[in-house]
Amino acid sequence: MLDGDGTISRESKVHLSLHREFGEHGVGVIHAHARNLLVFAAAEQPMPPVLEATRKFGVTPVVGYAPAHSKVLAQNVVASMRGREKRISGHAAGTIAPWHGLFLMGRDLYAAFDAVERLDNNAYIIIQSRALGASPMMEAERARMEHVISSFTE
Repeated sequence: MLDGDGTISRESKVHLSLHREFGEHGVGVIHAHARNLLVFAAAEQPMPPVLEATRKFGVTPVVGYAPAHSKVLAQNVVASMRGREKRISGHAAGTIAPWHGLFLMGRDLYAAFDAVERLDNNAYIIIQSRALGASPMMEAERARMEHVISSFTE
C-alpha cells in the first residue's frame, strides 16, 4: 500500500474502506485533484459521460459533504460505489467529493489512473463545449452520441 519512506495518506480512511468493501472487484484506489474535474466538485455537480471513452463509467456522482480525512467521508464514498461493482471490475468507478476532489477505484492501478485521465478529459470537454453553445451538461449532444453509437452497424 505504501512504498518507501513517508507517511500514509491523510485520506487513508477512504482508501482502506474502499479496499475492505470492494477488494474482490479491484485493487487500484486513487484520490485526485484533477484540474478540470475540480470544477464539478466546486459546483457540487455530478458529471455525465460525454465521450465514447467515458460511457463505461456512467455518471460520476457527487456524495454528500463530509470534511476531508473524516470517517463520514469514507462512509459516503463507499456508499456511492455500492451497485457499481461491475464498473470497478470492468475498468473503474469514481465519485466526486464536493469542494474536494475525485475518489476512484479500478480493477488495478493502471486502470484507475487511466480512468482519472479520461474523466478529467470528459470534464474539460463539458466545460469547453459551453463556449461553442452546447447545452449546459451536453444533454442533446449526449443523446445524439448514444443514438449514433447504438444505431451503428457494420
